[in-house]
Amino acid sequence: MAIILAYCQLHIKTLLKEKVTLIWSIMIPSLFLLLNVNLDSIHSIDDIRFFWVIIIFMTFVYGIGMHAIKLRNYSTLKTYFSIADTRVRFLLPCLITQLVTIIISFTVFNIIVCLIFPFSIVDVLHLSLKMLLLSIPFGFLSFSFVLLRKVKYETLSGIMGIITFILLFTMSFKLPLGLIHPLVYIANLIYIESFQQIVIYLLIALLCLLIGLFSARTFTAFSEERR
Repeated sequence: MAIILAYCQLHIKTLLKEKVTLIWSIMIPSLFLLLNVNLDSIHSIDDIRFFWVIIIFMTFVYGIGMHAIKLRNYSTLKTYFSIADTRVRFLLPCLITQLVTIIISFTVFNIIVCLIFPFSIVDVLHLSLKMLLLSIPFGFLSFSFVLLRKVKYETLSGIMGIITFILLFTMSFKLPLGLIHPLVYIANLIYIESFQQIVIYLLIALLCLLIGLFSARTFTAFSEERR
């Protein structure tokens, strides 16, 4: 428990050192809603769930996966890992910190939404938190970035920027051959009801957890790029 708390403090301090980035990441969904979206096209809570999934996706990718790559490339954790084998226990505080960040982002965004539209704040908070809870396994999956041991942070950041743009741009597209858009799938998690849907989700969640834990166990604090 002491190690987990120590890592939570490490992640929080890292976030607070970049105050502008933190504030911007919290406010950008609301600004995007106000500046770039046709407000007449939003008729129900169902129309804003895609904003929630974007917040979740960006936070998991950049706050967990890319964050771990950055710490590794700069050998920030070598002192911690040399004292004790804390690799798996590094994942949980990182995830907890980003979940708190998402909750703050959700709160700000949902309040603004309810000030603009006649939606119930209780319903909005309930559905957004439900989506967050169901998406936690994907937070573990984002830690699999550390398996890319010889990739520079800058290179991976550029690649993820392109992938993120493609995913956001194609969210409204119908994919061929029955393919499921990953962000649309997460956005629709709040509506899963049938037994088949629940089983599929549980299998996907278990796979994400296993991949995340395996990635955590193989995580090294030393950058192979600098050797």
